[in-house]
Amino acid sequence: MATGARLALYQSSEKLYFLIMAYSLEQLEHIYEQCLNMPEEERMAFISAACGDNHALEVMLLNMLKHQQQAIEYFEQMQQTLARGLTDGDLPRLATGEKVGKYRIIRFLAKGGMSNVYLAERDDGHFEQQVVVKCLPAKALKHEDALHQAEEHQILAKLRHPNIATLYDAGITTGNVPYFIMEFIEGIPIDEYVEQKKLSIDRRLALFGQVLQAVAYAHSHLILHLDLKPGNILVNGAGHVKLLDFGIATAITSAHQGQRGFIGTPKIAAPEQLSGEPLTVSTDVYQLGMLMHKLIAGKFPETENPSAPDEKTARERMQQAAENRKIDRNLDYELAAILKKCLHIVPANRYSGAGTLLDDVRSFRQHLPVGAMEQNLRYRVAKFTQRHRTASIASVLILLALIAGTTVSLWQAKEARQQRDLALKNEQVSTATKNFLLDLFMAAHPSVNKGDTMTVFQFLDKGYEKADSYAGSPQIKLEMLTTMGKLYRSLGDYNTSKKVLAQVQAMAADSALSLSLTYVLAIQELALYQRDVGNYDSASAIMHQVMHLYHQIDYPEQDSVYASSLKNHAFIFKQLEKNDSAVALIQRAIVNEEKLWPDGKNINLAESYYILGVIQRNQMKYAEAVKSVSRSLELCENLMGTYFPGTMANLNLLGGTYSQMDDPASALVYTRKAMNIAERLYGENHAETATSYNNLGSIFFKLEQLDSAYYYHRKGLLVRQHLFPGKENINVMLSTNNLIQVFIKSRQQDSVRKYLNEAFILAKSPKVLARQRAATYTLAGDFYVQAAQADSAKDFYNQALLENRSYLPENDARIVELLEKVEKLK
Repeated sequence: MATGARLALYQSSEKLYFLIMAYSLEQLEHIYEQCLNMPEEERMAFISAACGDNHALEVMLLNMLKHQQQAIEYFEQMQQTLARGLTDGDLPRLATGEKVGKYRIIRFLAKGGMSNVYLAERDDGHFEQQVVVKCLPAKALKHEDALHQAEEHQILAKLRHPNIATLYDAGITTGNVPYFIMEFIEGIPIDEYVEQKKLSIDRRLALFGQVLQAVAYAHSHLILHLDLKPGNILVNGAGHVKLLDFGIATAITSAHQGQRGFIGTPKIAAPEQLSGEPLTVSTDVYQLGMLMHKLIAGKFPETENPSAPDEKTARERMQQAAENRKIDRNLDYELAAILKKCLHIVPANRYSGAGTLLDDVRSFRQHLPVGAMEQNLRYRVAKFTQRHRTASIASVLILLALIAGTTVSLWQAKEARQQRDLALKNEQVSTATKNFLLDLFMAAHPSVNKGDTMTVFQFLDKGYEKADSYAGSPQIKLEMLTTMGKLYRSLGDYNTSKKVLAQVQAMAADSALSLSLTYVLAIQELALYQRDVGNYDSASAIMHQVMHLYHQIDYPEQDSVYASSLKNHAFIFKQLEKNDSAVALIQRAIVNEEKLWPDGKNINLAESYYILGVIQRNQMKYAEAVKSVSRSLELCENLMGTYFPGTMANLNLLGGTYSQMDDPASALVYTRKAMNIAERLYGENHAETATSYNNLGSIFFKLEQLDSAYYYHRKGLLVRQHLFPGKENINVMLSTNNLIQVFIKSRQQDSVRKYLNEAFILAKSPKVLARQRAATYTLAGDFYVQAAQADSAKDFYNQALLENRSYLPENDARIVELLEKVEKLK
């Protein structure tokens, strides 16, 4: 860029500040954006008419059109100049090589509206670490000793969240420069990320949801951000959001202590920020609305009736702009309502916090009523219709599953039906199914429900009522109930699934019911329920019965339905540490499926390679596991896309495998992707999502990021306790053990004792496996070693040995490690 062009466009800081007094930044940007949206030949006339007698504004606009890239930089520099004017202080500078606390400045990174930013490295000889140092003008903080106030500094230091850059230190240099030292993040601003990736509105909102979770967490710790611009929100290559500058925010408790220096970016500031009124959670909500608009509309909201040059100060004109935001008219009406509530001029009329805003964003994404909308009958019925697209898909699945008589998959059902002759007549099945669905849809109609909306769970409840009251063929009723039990199980409602499957079991025990494939698959569903709730011994016993029943009805082994049962049994064997039996079964399934689908392009093969990978990882054959799982992942993504349960499961498995291979960086990438998919597919309260939380927690534990490890392990435990309220569950036990491990590492003895007591109660349950009890006793031994109570430690190690020896060979690494621990105590 030529020097002349730069000077012609930008002038000096003093000149810039003068120009903003001649016309408002909002007015300049408003006219400039309108110019860019019209043909070039019309722009000159439009500018002349829009500027009137304001010659300075006209010259600036013409110059900006000639140098469009520099125009972007101009707006950025203008914001910085305004911020410096509002804080009434020049930005301090640090020299390369200068020491700031334990760190040495490497180089200058960037200049923000209220701080200079530097890259620094640790310089005390303990370990290598790169950080970001932000220095502010002393006048930016009302009280010069603010950084030394123990209470606020302690709150900031404890702000630990996976989506928040960690604040390591804060203080004042010997030259009286306030500074903050924070985690160094590699990523790009969130607004650039969504444009580069060309994300859909739904995926943009999902990313925005990560921001909301982080801000809600900070608010719960009494911290405001006050500068939620896109540049302070970075996204890494894995699509993970990190919020910067929370340390430069303010504690909510101190935000009311008189008027303080301006903090933030004028362009996105709330009216109360600019007027000097008290700052609250609503201030951040306003800025979140500005950010959301930028993400989904590609620009910040414009100002209605931009102010003309007059005697108002720059601050007054910006405040007027903040009070008159105009929502993009092309946005969805519900999103517009959400934004309008965020940007309300009266703070009390905005969302009460980031959490309630997140609830509305999630409701929009799930086609549920949005709280910002007027809840009239017309709106609720419209949402009912929109959301019933999902319910209709569920009902079609029920219909096809009932007609085909299988619980595997739709295409398998069709193929299986061609291969066998059901005892039931097609006409009988069709009539029963048609009447079942007609009754179900009538029950869901708004006229019956008085305008209330209905969730998929409520829809299934209606279906269950209809199936339960069905008085026709016992085999049709058995198939209906089996399908309902499977649907409840797949959606994570294990209590209702158990209730439905108890009826299935009672019907199956009736000797009057003829033996058929429908009967066999009903029995298998009982095994899969026991598998999903962690009762693997029961699941295995039932699957043995299932395989025997196949032989009794003379069912062909080279068949997709039979192969699916082999896989189910193999997975249960794997959970019981019977790896040789598991490998034998899964290899039989793969041989069958490769004959059925010679081109290899079938999702059933993906499932088989996944199970094989699980077993190989269990055998510590990590390279083979990665190969098998990668094959499965490729098939899932090519055949079903990203947002598919199989894709998520493979990503989770790859993450866990790389973690065991001591490659936590790769593990983190795969596991975060899996978590994002799980939350989108199932929401937070689902077994698969809990598994993703557990896996992430384990990876962070290996990385010794104990706060993040605690966050995810605790989250996983809460989900599992919600799903299995009796707590006598192997997965609840697993999450409890993981938390104990974190607390031992962080030396939080009271927390260790609390969760050990819970684990000891769980260990008494016959539903818990020996390996989980062994893990608990090993952790108890580790804790008592740490507490210097050798006798107690030895007792628990010996209990762990007894459990491990009940199912492991003597040369297994887990037994060898325990023997070494006991030996050390001697």
